[in-house]
Amino acid sequence: MSAPLAAALDLGSTRLKLALLAADGELELRASAPFPSRVLDALRVEVDLEQVVELVTGMLALVPRGTPLGVATQRSTFVLFESRGARPVAPVLSWRDRRAQSWCERNRDLGAWAEGSLGLRLSPHYAGPKVASLCEEQPQLRERIERGGIAFGTLETYLIQRLSSGTHHTTDVSMAARTLLLDPRSARWDLRILERAGVHGLGMPSVTDSRGSLGSLDNGLEVRAALSDQASALVASTLDSDVLVNLGTGGFVLAPTASFEARAGWLCGPTYARNGAVGFALEGTINGGGATLAELGQGEIELDASDDLLCMPDENGWGAPYWDAARSVTFSRDCADPQRLRSAWITGLLFRVRELIEALAPRASRVRLAGGLAHHELVARALASTLGRTIERLEAPESTLLGVARLAAGLEPFADPRVVRMDPAPELSWLHQRFDAWRDWMLALRGTPPARPTR
Repeated sequence: MSAPLAAALDLGSTRLKLALLAADGELELRASAPFPSRVLDALRVEVDLEQVVELVTGMLALVPRGTPLGVATQRSTFVLFESRGARPVAPVLSWRDRRAQSWCERNRDLGAWAEGSLGLRLSPHYAGPKVASLCEEQPQLRERIERGGIAFGTLETYLIQRLSSGTHHTTDVSMAARTLLLDPRSARWDLRILERAGVHGLGMPSVTDSRGSLGSLDNGLEVRAALSDQASALVASTLDSDVLVNLGTGGFVLAPTASFEARAGWLCGPTYARNGAVGFALEGTINGGGATLAELGQGEIELDASDDLLCMPDENGWGAPYWDAARSVTFSRDCADPQRLRSAWITGLLFRVRELIEALAPRASRVRLAGGLAHHELVARALASTLGRTIERLEAPESTLLGVARLAAGLEPFADPRVVRMDPAPELSWLHQRFDAWRDWMLALRGTPPARPTR
């Protein structure tokens, strides 16, 4: 490869990846490693931060000096650290960590404000409630914050600060808006959740545009772009009238919108900011993905029209529009057959996507499909059949890397990526027809107490 236009680092929930953007606009993946997190129990998921630093440092050593760098990051994972020296002062909690669930339940009166003003639900997935919960459980941590010298940062904020000898403490608006600590319309911090928990004096990063000079690293690289992972995939692959379905570690349906739009039961937040202008997207979330499927066993993905086993596929709390953090994967009856469980889970995921699209973007010009599960031929064809319309599967497997790489290179983010058109398959028409039975089951299921998943 001749001198690359840019490099892109993806701090994903499942894997860390580094790619170079060639002069012809194509990405070349240069490094990949499992993201170092550990599941402690049903609610607690923590990150091995030192291993992240070690892996990222090694990957960045592969980037030619002088190459602009873009960073895309999993949302809501955060670090509390000493402003000098960048030493963490609390466990590094993944977005999947839900130990703040009880805090959210005790402070549910903040829910209407969060949804109407910040575009997010009051949820334990976000950093704000996590920090509040940690400080209630550990009064000594709150005391340290009040004395000063403790900073907050999402994962890319911490890495940039640490790898620049503490000279840059910034975050872009698409990441800041996922903390439940930022007003997305003004791009100003609103620390109401921390104040409710008696937390004062926490050092917050400067909120910047998504493209610009965001940090000069000690190794000579300059960070020229930063985005949340979902925003990066969206801006690389869709136009304003499209909808993006991204099926990775989690599932997301994103629909661009011209301005901030608070809509009950759904999320809305910035996609990226440039020269002070901010783009937004409506979002429906599915809190389960490829990792959940792997837990149900290995094997080929198959779908059986004769099997009426139903599944709600969300594992880390139910996402939009249900928002029940206490629930997990649920099947309609007991079953011990891994293949049937996997089939029902995939079918449930497809039905979740359909209900989100019908609610958020029923008249979208194009439905575009990305993410690891999208590259299973049957999954893509089955989604078209579930929706009853043609969809476009992105050929490039790394849309998250592509969006932020193009921003770092100074290009327009939309890459007009190559796609494969997937039409509904007659042999899968039963999926479109069974959706109504699944939806009726979900309505009945919402009235029952949370239960342990049957696997």
